[in-house]
Amino acid sequence: MNHLQRAIPHDPVLVLNPEGRSNVVVVCEHASRFIPPEFENLRLDDLVRQRHIAWDPGSLGGAHGVATRLVAKWIASYLSRRVWDRNRTRSAPE
Repeated sequence: MNHLQRAIPHDPVLVLNPEGRSNVVVVCEHASRFIPPEFENLRLDDLVRQRHIAWDPGSLGGAHGVATRLVAKWIASYLSRRVWDRNRTRSAPE
């Protein structure tokens, strides 16, 4: 078990509208700025955590709108992109 698994005892993503009928699945990777307490806010102050560096403001609302129109299942991450950025490999530069 790694440090992220210990800090988050459940899935780091939310599956919303699981009964969606569309052939499309809407994914929202940077929906939250949540940083688990164990990570001490990554030493970022609250003003920094509110900026794009920690999440994509508005992405959750946009994903919800698209999923609603398509009657689609959608998946949203509730962890800050600073904790786990799903679209970068471990070897990618910052």
